[in-house]
Amino acid sequence: MPKQRFSFKVLTAFQSTSSRLEIPFLPVFFFLLVFTFLISWALMFPTWAAQTVRIGILYQGTYEAEAELIPALRQELEALNQGQYTIIYPEEATLNGEYDLGTIRSQAQELVTQHNLNAILAYGTEASKVFAAMDPLPVPVIGLSLDFPIGLGMLDGKTLKPGNPNWTTSFDPSIGNSVIRFVPQVLPLTRLTYLCVTFLCDNNKQDANNSDAVILPNAQDIKVVLETFGRLGGLPIEVVNISPQNYPEQIAQLDAEVVFMPRLHEFTQAQAQDVFKRLADRKIPSFTQEGEYGVRNGALVSINDPDFRNIARNYALKLFDILNGIPPEEISVLDSWQIEVIFNQDTARKINYDIPLEFVYEARMIGAEAPKRPLSLPEAFYLALKNNHAIQLKTHSKEQAVAQTRLVERGYYPQVTSKLNHARTDNTRADLQPSPRNQTTVELEFGQSLYNRELNKSVESSELGEDVAEKDLEQTRQDLMQQVSQVYLNHLLAQEIVDIRRTDLKTYRKLRDVAQLRYDLEESSKSDVLRVEIQLENARVEMVNATESLFQAQVVLNSALDLAEETELHLDPRDFTSEIFDAEQSVFGRYFRTSRGLQIVRDFVATNALQDSIELQKLDASIAQVRAERERVRSKFWPTIRVGASWFQQIQDEHRDFETQQLPPDLGGATLIDEEKNYEDSFRTGWNAQISLIYPLYNGGSRYKEIEVIDTQLLQLITQREQLKDQLTEQARLAHFQLYSSRNTAIGALKSLELATESLRLGEIAYLQGSLPIIDLLDIQSNRIQAEIQATVARYQYFQGLATVFRVMNRIHLFPKRLDAAVLIEFETALESYFENQLQQLQKLQQ
Repeated sequence: MPKQRFSFKVLTAFQSTSSRLEIPFLPVFFFLLVFTFLISWALMFPTWAAQTVRIGILYQGTYEAEAELIPALRQELEALNQGQYTIIYPEEATLNGEYDLGTIRSQAQELVTQHNLNAILAYGTEASKVFAAMDPLPVPVIGLSLDFPIGLGMLDGKTLKPGNPNWTTSFDPSIGNSVIRFVPQVLPLTRLTYLCVTFLCDNNKQDANNSDAVILPNAQDIKVVLETFGRLGGLPIEVVNISPQNYPEQIAQLDAEVVFMPRLHEFTQAQAQDVFKRLADRKIPSFTQEGEYGVRNGALVSINDPDFRNIARNYALKLFDILNGIPPEEISVLDSWQIEVIFNQDTARKINYDIPLEFVYEARMIGAEAPKRPLSLPEAFYLALKNNHAIQLKTHSKEQAVAQTRLVERGYYPQVTSKLNHARTDNTRADLQPSPRNQTTVELEFGQSLYNRELNKSVESSELGEDVAEKDLEQTRQDLMQQVSQVYLNHLLAQEIVDIRRTDLKTYRKLRDVAQLRYDLEESSKSDVLRVEIQLENARVEMVNATESLFQAQVVLNSALDLAEETELHLDPRDFTSEIFDAEQSVFGRYFRTSRGLQIVRDFVATNALQDSIELQKLDASIAQVRAERERVRSKFWPTIRVGASWFQQIQDEHRDFETQQLPPDLGGATLIDEEKNYEDSFRTGWNAQISLIYPLYNGGSRYKEIEVIDTQLLQLITQREQLKDQLTEQARLAHFQLYSSRNTAIGALKSLELATESLRLGEIAYLQGSLPIIDLLDIQSNRIQAEIQATVARYQYFQGLATVFRVMNRIHLFPKRLDAAVLIEFETALESYFENQLQQLQKLQQ
């Protein structure tokens, strides 16, 4: 029901000639009160007038594989609703038939007669078929998750119109043909075995002799339907009934090349896993209709559309049209479903199946010999900081600087030395004949420096060297974290591009099957098939190129993290999705709405870049260290004071022993006597103490030259600091502008993607209906692919720009934080405070 709109006019008796003093107060007050009430009532009325709609749901049984579909449908319907309706799903009108056909029929009758519903969702083939057979059907019904809607009489095989005018569904006629053509490409075979659950097969056995079941609306036999599909694909099909009770015996005696598995209604997950395990034990390849759910349970391969959001949106659009009063018979059931090939590599190894190379690029693989290592961005930061060689070198440099400081500080520690002196002198006696003397002394000396200005400045310079090394290490950390952020995002971008190209390849493969089907039915020419074949080959080339880019991104990321090249990583993309992009606007985006706000944010980034830049801090520490080194050189000619004391022990003191002898007569006949005791020293043990005041006078002028060299170095650093400030300001402004422009580009690209997606949806429907040439559809498809790639690239450029802005402000650690993180909230608070202060200053200037 469309919204009701109201308009009214308020006539007043105020005339242009009336005096304001002549207007009575009470009537005016009463008029204003009534006028305010009417305005408020008019604004609130749409909310009051929102129509309440009641939607019933009939499940045919508990089906674990598709438990996400109904919640996704509700979410998509709410997004379409925009408050127009108050939608409720009454608990008493949500029923489950528990796979009992009699119960399903009675519950269907209850829903259409007893609960006053606006629409009904029928979940499953049997539940949908019960409603489709009602005549009349008083409540609009949408059939969900159907098998063989044409063969079971719910859709006309030629017009694809529902047989019941108040019943509709979502259907892609090319899916069956795609499956039939896909199976022989995966495995060469001569026949196909279909394991049909008893609940589906036993309830559809009314016309087993009808060979035209695929095109006639009243055919009911599943076996005939499947065999007819098989004949279209040139492949005979055998149908085998299985149930939770008989499947072990049926599989044990099964003679099959390949089995095709439908939805396993009535089977628990454990039973479904056992079914596929028994098939794998017998080396029988199995195809499943249950998408990823079936493959994870053990099927070899699936070709299906597990994107519940995409499926739910198709149903939600039809349901919203019904709520708006459009009859179900006027709503097209045609929709384009995605075909996704999924392989279970563990099952493939178990049955000795080698996956064809062409599907390695196209298919999604589940299970692997070496599972990928999960890795979030904070974990990537941790690994990089832990393993990176540059970080290790800078850490060693810092440790060396700390050790150098401790070494210099040892100059003020007490010094204890020991000496052992041995001296030999000749001519020790002047009055007698010369004789040598040997003397040995051991000495223990203790010294302490009391004042040494040069040593003080050396300690200060070493401590500043520690600060420089710490700032250098922090700069390396920041640079490495930014580098990891960039390569991490590049890897995610490359992965998304691969996913886009994989979807592109699957879409062209499916479109090729559609074109072939229309050519087989003589509805189009062979040129249409050839055009799609060309696009399919081009898509394969693009897929190979995208895969190569992904491999390169993987190698670069592994290198940044210092991991082995063969290490496979499973990156966490949840913080970089389109939805998160919208939420990220709360950091800077709300200030980008006006030119003044843009300027204030730019100034905030530049101011923080100058205040907190680690490069500037490191340069300031280097300048302080050079100044301290200058003072150290100047202190070389300052006096120093040292105190010391020593103790010595003379352990040897001797000279030649003279023997008494008589000289010859010609020499005077004198007698020489040993007088050693007369030459003994006056003391053998003692101590001494001293205080030294040392004042250097001149060292050849080298001190002045050293100061001249340091002054030049200091001027260079000061000039470099001013240059760095200019560079930081420039980098901050450029980073801010790139963030702003990439944000706008991403917003525009995402809007273009939405339009291109909707255009493709309409184009696919038009092509299926025969009103759009294949060449136009290919152009639309190409435009959509380019729009998705551009949107993806633009979105990641925004996140890379955000990382750059945080790096400029020395806050790269904030980049991987979630919006509700305390540090990010603190940062936003500082930004908001700065913004308000700037606005206040602007208002004062204007006053």
